[in-house]
Amino acid sequence: MVPDAITYNILINGYCRSGNAKKAFILRNEVLSKGIEPTKETYTSLIYVLSKRKGMNEADDLLEKILRKGVLPDLVMLNALIDGHCANENMECAFSLLREMDKMKVHPDEVTYNTLMEGRCRAGKVEEARELLDEMKRRGIKPDYISYNTLISGHSKRGDMNDAFKV
Repeated sequence: MVPDAITYNILINGYCRSGNAKKAFILRNEVLSKGIEPTKETYTSLIYVLSKRKGMNEADDLLEKILRKGVLPDLVMLNALIDGHCANENMECAFSLLREMDKMKVHPDEVTYNTLMEGRCRAGKVEEARELLDEMKRRGIKPDYISYNTLISGHSKRGDMNDAFKV
């Protein structure tokens, strides 16, 4: 039996989950050298591990390579990128990706917005995070308990307990 893209995806994902980006990319290169095209899930795992290692430039470059190959990113991949940019305090790139999602006809979900809200709250911009809640509703995306807890946490961290209880 010969390993296929799914087999390699499982192995690469394992390296990514354990935080071993170097081995994950070595294995990805091996996959490519064998003429096997990685799956979207493989690319998502690689983007995820890069974001946890503050490698967002590399993650953005990987997205560009994926797009040049004609692979259209899905919601999970784009959410991983947005999460990485938010975690690395690059909100401008995170919101740029939100706009790109619309162009690609990939519809954001509550995870997308919760991530953006968390990024804004982390930056102390709780009012702007609240605006995202309203935008979610306008788009027909139902906020969940994470949406509200994110705002409560943002207000609480600033000591705005009245606003936290209003949420």
